[in-house]
Amino acid sequence: MKPTELRIILPECSDDMISEGLRYLTEILCKNFSEDCHGGLGGQYGYGFDYENEIFMMHPYCWCEKDDCKWCDGNAPNFYYKPEPDFIQIWWYKYIGRSMEMEPESIDGNKWIEILSHCIKSITGKELEIK
Repeated sequence: MKPTELRIILPECSDDMISEGLRYLTEILCKNFSEDCHGGLGGQYGYGFDYENEIFMMHPYCWCEKDDCKWCDGNAPNFYYKPEPDFIQIWWYKYIGRSMEMEPESIDGNKWIEILSHCIKSITGKELEIK
């Protein structure tokens, strides 16, 4: 009998600064508000987290297919940083980094770190620690 070869193919994981930051923010949300953060092809923290405060909103990709769901029809972003004039909206398909679109279309890396730090501080009360 010949041994069977098993080949597992995983989707590419985006490693850009925006995607990495969103996954890190998801990890912080999971660790602060839920013990049930499961992964999948997008990784353990690759799907986002359903959360909103006065600084930002995050919502995972939605499969509910309800007619009135603003996430299923693409009208609501998966991530929204609220403070003006720096507001940011980001959409992704199924998991963070996949077919991602952003408004504005680009953001300076230092500005993204500042925004991410502001989001993290709004959850934990602590500044982002850059290692």
